[in-house]
Amino acid sequence: MTLTQVREGRERAWRSPTRPQPVRQSPTLCETRSRLRPLTLELMMTAPADPRATLATLSRRFYERGWLAGAAGNLSCRLPDGSIEITALMRPKDNLREDDFLQVAIDGQILRRGRAQDKPSNATAVHLALYDRFPGARYVAQLLPAEAQLVARMALQDELPLPGLEHLKAFGIWEVGPEITIPVFENHLDAPRIAGEIRARVAASPPRVPGLLIREHGLTLWASSAQQLVNYAEVFDHLFRFMLKARMAGLD
Repeated sequence: MTLTQVREGRERAWRSPTRPQPVRQSPTLCETRSRLRPLTLELMMTAPADPRATLATLSRRFYERGWLAGAAGNLSCRLPDGSIEITALMRPKDNLREDDFLQVAIDGQILRRGRAQDKPSNATAVHLALYDRFPGARYVAQLLPAEAQLVARMALQDELPLPGLEHLKAFGIWEVGPEITIPVFENHLDAPRIAGEIRARVAASPPRVPGLLIREHGLTLWASSAQQLVNYAEVFDHLFRFMLKARMAGLD
Protein backbone atom coordinates (compact mmCIF):
# COMPACT_ATOMS: atom_id res chain seq x y z
CA MET A 1 0.00 0.00 0.00
CA THR A 2 1.37 3.35 -1.01
CA LEU A 3 1.69 6.36 1.29
CA THR A 4 -1.08 8.12 -0.69
CA GLN A 5 -3.49 5.21 -0.13
CA VAL A 6 -2.72 5.26 3.60
CA ARG A 7 -3.54 8.97 3.79
CA GLU A 8 -6.79 8.51 1.82
CA GLY A 9 -7.84 5.70 4.19
CA ARG A 10 -7.25 7.91 7.22
CA GLU A 11 -9.31 10.74 5.69
CA ARG A 12 -12.23 8.35 4.97
CA ALA A 13 -12.12 7.08 8.54
CA TRP A 14 -12.12 10.66 9.90
CA ARG A 15 -15.20 11.55 7.83
CA SER A 16 -17.04 8.36 8.76
CA PRO A 17 -20.54 9.02 10.17
CA THR A 18 -19.86 6.45 12.92
CA ARG A 19 -16.88 8.41 14.24
CA PRO A 20 -17.73 10.54 17.28
CA GLN A 21 -17.76 14.19 16.22
CA PRO A 22 -16.29 16.95 18.37
CA VAL A 23 -18.89 18.35 20.72
CA ARG A 24 -19.48 22.06 20.21
CA GLN A 25 -19.52 23.77 23.56
CA SER A 26 -22.49 25.98 24.22
CA PRO A 27 -21.62 29.59 25.00
CA THR A 28 -21.54 30.44 28.66
CA LEU A 29 -24.16 32.70 30.15
CA CYS A 30 -21.62 35.52 30.43
CA GLU A 31 -20.58 35.09 26.78
CA THR A 32 -24.21 35.14 25.68
CA ARG A 33 -24.95 38.28 27.69
CA SER A 34 -21.82 39.96 26.37
CA ARG A 35 -22.85 39.21 22.80
CA LEU A 36 -26.51 40.11 23.14
CA ARG A 37 -26.52 43.08 25.49
CA PRO A 38 -25.67 45.82 22.93
CA LEU A 39 -28.30 44.51 20.50
CA THR A 40 -30.84 44.03 23.27
CA LEU A 41 -30.26 47.57 24.49
CA GLU A 42 -30.66 48.96 20.98
CA LEU A 43 -33.88 47.02 20.39
CA MET A 44 -35.41 48.09 23.69
CA MET A 45 -34.59 51.69 22.93
CA THR A 46 -36.12 51.67 19.46
CA ALA A 47 -38.92 49.10 19.60
CA PRO A 48 -42.41 50.17 20.78
CA ALA A 49 -42.02 48.17 24.00
CA ASP A 50 -43.17 48.90 27.53
CA PRO A 51 -41.21 52.02 28.57
CA ARG A 52 -40.59 50.44 31.97
CA ALA A 53 -38.50 47.76 30.24
CA THR A 54 -36.41 50.47 28.58
CA LEU A 55 -35.94 52.25 31.91
CA ALA A 56 -34.88 48.98 33.55
CA THR A 57 -32.31 48.40 30.80
CA LEU A 58 -30.97 51.93 31.17
CA SER A 59 -30.76 51.46 34.93
CA ARG A 60 -28.71 48.28 34.59
CA ARG A 61 -26.34 49.96 32.16
CA PHE A 62 -25.85 52.98 34.43
CA TYR A 63 -25.45 50.68 37.45
CA GLU A 64 -22.72 48.72 35.69
CA ARG A 65 -20.88 51.96 34.95
CA GLY A 66 -20.97 52.93 38.62
CA TRP A 67 -23.32 55.87 38.02
CA LEU A 68 -26.03 54.32 40.20
CA ALA A 69 -25.41 52.55 43.50
CA GLY A 70 -27.74 50.37 45.51
CA ALA A 71 -31.16 51.98 45.66
CA ALA A 72 -29.83 55.51 45.08
CA GLY A 73 -30.60 57.47 41.93
CA ASN A 74 -33.73 57.40 39.79
CA LEU A 75 -35.01 57.41 36.21
CA SER A 76 -38.23 58.39 34.50
CA CYS A 77 -39.90 58.48 31.11
CA ARG A 78 -42.67 60.76 29.86
CA LEU A 79 -45.67 58.94 28.37
CA PRO A 80 -47.79 60.22 25.44
CA ASP A 81 -50.54 61.42 27.82
CA GLY A 82 -48.06 63.61 29.71
CA SER A 83 -47.78 61.41 32.80
CA ILE A 84 -44.48 59.76 33.69
CA GLU A 85 -43.16 56.36 34.68
CA ILE A 86 -40.64 56.76 37.52
CA THR A 87 -38.71 54.41 39.77
CA ALA A 88 -40.28 53.68 43.12
CA LEU A 89 -38.49 54.74 46.28
CA MET A 90 -35.65 52.47 47.51
CA ARG A 91 -35.56 50.01 44.63
CA PRO A 92 -32.15 48.45 43.80
CA LYS A 93 -31.14 49.78 40.41
CA ASP A 94 -29.33 46.72 39.10
CA ASN A 95 -32.43 44.58 38.58
CA LEU A 96 -35.57 46.68 38.17
CA ARG A 97 -38.82 44.98 37.19
CA GLU A 98 -42.09 46.32 35.84
CA ASP A 99 -43.61 46.56 39.32
CA ASP A 100 -40.70 48.73 40.49
CA PHE A 101 -42.20 51.80 38.78
CA LEU A 102 -45.07 54.17 39.48
CA GLN A 103 -47.12 56.17 37.02
CA VAL A 104 -47.42 59.78 38.15
CA ALA A 105 -49.50 62.57 36.61
CA ILE A 106 -47.90 65.90 35.75
CA ASP A 107 -49.52 67.42 38.86
CA GLY A 108 -47.90 64.77 41.08
CA GLN A 109 -50.95 62.53 41.55
CA ILE A 110 -50.10 58.81 41.62
CA LEU A 111 -52.02 57.00 38.89
CA ARG A 112 -50.64 53.48 39.36
CA ARG A 113 -48.40 51.69 41.84
CA GLY A 114 -46.43 48.52 41.22
CA ARG A 115 -47.13 47.49 44.82
CA ALA A 116 -49.68 48.88 47.23
CA GLN A 117 -47.02 50.15 49.64
CA ASP A 118 -44.81 51.78 46.98
CA LYS A 119 -43.90 55.44 47.23
CA PRO A 120 -42.52 57.60 44.41
CA SER A 121 -38.89 58.65 44.43
CA ASN A 122 -38.11 61.70 46.56
CA ALA A 123 -36.89 63.41 43.39
CA THR A 124 -40.21 63.09 41.53
CA ALA A 125 -40.78 66.84 41.90
CA VAL A 126 -37.45 67.51 40.17
CA HIS A 127 -38.38 65.23 37.26
CA LEU A 128 -41.76 66.91 36.85
CA ALA A 129 -40.14 70.36 36.92
CA LEU A 130 -37.74 69.40 34.12
CA TYR A 131 -40.48 67.89 31.95
CA ASP A 132 -42.45 71.08 32.45
CA ARG A 133 -39.54 73.35 31.47
CA PHE A 134 -38.26 71.21 28.61
CA PRO A 135 -41.18 70.06 26.43
CA GLY A 136 -38.88 68.02 24.18
CA ALA A 137 -37.55 65.92 27.05
CA ARG A 138 -38.80 62.37 27.21
CA TYR A 139 -36.29 60.88 29.67
CA VAL A 140 -34.81 62.20 32.92
CA ALA A 141 -32.16 60.52 35.07
CA GLN A 142 -30.53 61.41 38.37
CA LEU A 143 -27.13 59.71 38.45
CA LEU A 144 -24.58 59.63 41.26
CA PRO A 145 -21.12 59.21 39.72
CA ALA A 146 -18.34 60.16 42.13
CA GLU A 147 -16.85 62.47 39.51
CA ALA A 148 -20.05 64.54 39.36
CA GLN A 149 -20.15 64.81 43.13
CA LEU A 150 -16.51 65.94 43.22
CA VAL A 151 -16.71 68.57 40.49
CA ALA A 152 -19.81 70.05 42.13
CA ARG A 153 -17.53 70.92 45.06
CA MET A 154 -15.35 72.90 42.66
CA ALA A 155 -18.18 75.34 41.95
CA LEU A 156 -17.71 78.55 43.91
CA GLN A 157 -21.10 79.93 42.86
CA ASP A 158 -24.32 78.52 41.39
CA GLU A 159 -22.69 77.40 38.15
CA LEU A 160 -19.56 75.52 37.13
CA PRO A 161 -17.51 76.26 33.98
CA LEU A 162 -17.04 73.27 31.69
CA PRO A 163 -13.92 72.70 29.57
CA GLY A 164 -14.36 73.74 25.94
CA LEU A 165 -13.70 70.27 24.58
CA GLU A 166 -14.84 68.82 21.27
CA HIS A 167 -17.33 66.72 23.19
CA LEU A 168 -19.62 69.72 23.69
CA LYS A 169 -20.79 69.21 20.11
CA ALA A 170 -22.95 66.40 21.48
CA PHE A 171 -25.01 69.16 23.11
CA GLY A 172 -25.30 71.15 19.87
CA ILE A 173 -22.49 73.55 20.82
CA TRP A 174 -20.37 74.06 17.69
CA GLU A 175 -18.33 77.06 18.78
CA VAL A 176 -14.56 77.35 19.09
CA GLY A 177 -13.51 77.87 22.70
CA PRO A 178 -17.06 78.26 24.05
CA GLU A 179 -17.64 79.53 27.58
CA ILE A 180 -20.17 77.01 28.85
CA THR A 181 -21.35 76.41 32.39
CA ILE A 182 -23.54 73.82 34.07
CA PRO A 183 -26.00 74.97 36.77
CA VAL A 184 -25.30 73.91 40.35
CA PHE A 185 -28.02 73.67 43.02
CA GLU A 186 -27.99 73.11 46.75
CA ASN A 187 -29.14 69.72 48.03
CA HIS A 188 -32.09 70.47 50.34
CA LEU A 189 -33.84 67.66 52.19
CA ASP A 190 -37.07 69.02 50.75
CA ALA A 191 -36.98 67.87 47.09
CA PRO A 192 -39.89 70.17 46.06
CA ARG A 193 -37.73 73.10 47.19
CA ILE A 194 -34.97 71.97 44.81
CA ALA A 195 -37.57 71.60 42.07
CA GLY A 196 -38.83 75.14 42.71
CA GLU A 197 -35.32 76.57 42.45
CA ILE A 198 -34.75 74.65 39.22
CA ARG A 199 -37.99 75.95 37.71
CA ALA A 200 -37.16 79.54 38.60
CA ARG A 201 -33.58 79.54 37.37
CA VAL A 202 -34.25 77.61 34.18
CA ALA A 203 -37.06 80.02 33.33
CA ALA A 204 -34.76 83.00 33.88
CA SER A 205 -31.65 81.52 32.25
CA PRO A 206 -32.05 78.23 30.33
CA PRO A 207 -28.84 76.16 30.46
CA ARG A 208 -27.01 75.40 27.23
CA VAL A 209 -26.30 71.84 28.34
CA PRO A 210 -28.96 69.20 29.15
CA GLY A 211 -27.85 68.70 32.70
CA LEU A 212 -27.40 70.18 36.15
CA LEU A 213 -25.51 69.36 39.33
CA ILE A 214 -26.92 69.08 42.85
CA ARG A 215 -24.25 69.40 45.53
CA GLU A 216 -23.48 66.19 47.42
CA HIS A 217 -25.91 64.36 45.15
CA GLY A 218 -24.86 64.07 41.54
CA LEU A 219 -25.85 64.73 37.94
CA THR A 220 -29.39 65.24 36.70
CA LEU A 221 -29.85 65.12 32.92
CA TRP A 222 -32.66 64.97 30.38
CA ALA A 223 -32.97 63.86 26.76
CA SER A 224 -35.46 63.25 23.97
CA SER A 225 -34.64 59.54 23.65
CA ALA A 226 -33.11 56.71 25.64
CA GLN A 227 -30.06 56.50 23.39
CA GLN A 228 -29.54 60.26 23.64
CA LEU A 229 -29.70 59.97 27.43
CA VAL A 230 -26.89 57.39 27.33
CA ASN A 231 -24.84 59.60 24.99
CA TYR A 232 -25.26 62.65 27.21
CA ALA A 233 -24.33 60.69 30.34
CA GLU A 234 -21.13 59.46 28.70
CA VAL A 235 -20.17 62.97 27.55
CA PHE A 236 -20.73 64.46 31.00
CA ASP A 237 -18.71 61.62 32.51
CA HIS A 238 -15.78 62.40 30.19
CA LEU A 239 -15.95 66.14 30.90
CA PHE A 240 -15.98 65.61 34.66
CA ARG A 241 -13.10 63.13 34.59
CA PHE A 242 -11.12 65.54 32.40
CA MET A 243 -11.70 68.36 34.90
CA LEU A 244 -10.50 66.26 37.83
CA LYS A 245 -7.40 65.03 36.00
CA ALA A 246 -6.62 68.57 34.85
CA ARG A 247 -6.75 69.79 38.44
CA MET A 248 -4.50 66.95 39.58
CA ALA A 249 -2.04 67.93 36.83
CA GLY A 250 -2.09 71.54 38.00
CA LEU A 251 -3.79 72.82 34.85
CA ASP A 252 -6.25 75.71 34.86
